[in-house]
Amino acid sequence: MSDNESAALLEARGVEPGLRKSIVDFAAGNPFALSLAAEAGRSPRADVTRYVVDTVYAHLAGDPPTEAHRWALYVCAQAEHTTEDLLRSVLPGGRSSELFDWLHDHPCVETGTHGLVLGGVLREVLDRHLRWRDPAGRARMRGRISRVTTGR
Repeated sequence: MSDNESAALLEARGVEPGLRKSIVDFAAGNPFALSLAAEAGRSPRADVTRYVVDTVYAHLAGDPPTEAHRWALYVCAQAEHTTEDLLRSVLPGGRSSELFDWLHDHPCVETGTHGLVLGGVLREVLDRHLRWRDPAGRARMRGRISRVTTGR
């Protein structure tokens, strides 16, 4: 959905005007995320952000078959473009080919000119999920990605 369509949906759902832009930015046009965030925006829950992140994560990321697959998604969410070489450099275990093929087949991952691209709301959700789940692991992974992509 476009930003205007997203804002109209949120208005129709009774979301406060001050919350709409951040929800539109977060949802990136995804109708499921918009609807969930609109409902959460009216919720008295103290942990509403955690609820939205966990629900969108479960719906869009699914249940990766292994921890290595989950980390491959995290890499794809952090990197501008994900290649097999990047996965080999960032993730231990020697399964970069298998992980790249799995990412390529994931319904939320797109094929770009320079590799695989994860966009929209899932990129944001995966980043927030990892920041909550393993902040030190996130920092290490981002450092590895940076070293590979900048050649340092």
